Amino acid sequence: MTKNYELAYLANPDLSEEELEELSKRITDFITSQSGIILKTQKNEKRRLGYELKEKKDAFLGSIEFSFSAADKAPLLKKMADADKNILRSLLVIKPEEKEVEQKETGLKENPKSKKVELDKIDEKIDEILK
Repeated sequence: MTKNYELAYLANPDLSEEELEELSKRITDFITSQSGIILKTQKNEKRRLGYELKEKKDAFLGSIEFSFSAADKAPLLKKMADADKNILRSLLVIKPEEKEVEQKETGLKENPKSKKVELDKIDEKIDEILK
């Protein structure tokens, strides 16, 4: 079963455009070399940080959404990102499946049709009691 992940990272603000592209390429190459599939990439954008990280007040924010079929590959990517001196901080999260997100949005945990069947049974019982 494949799981979807997102890696968000803050890169050193002193990097040039070419170095940022190289960093993104290294990450995506690592994912594809581990038989992962790149779903979406976000271009690196310079952001002002809420607090200093490694004596830097700004950083480039980038993110990559991808999927791995084997769950043991994702921690390897996190270790690689943490070891990279140009990445100030990284965060790897497991993306929820679309069904889970839909259930949370609608607040439904069960199939709505099954509730209707239960209501029909309740109506029958009420009719029996009232007779």
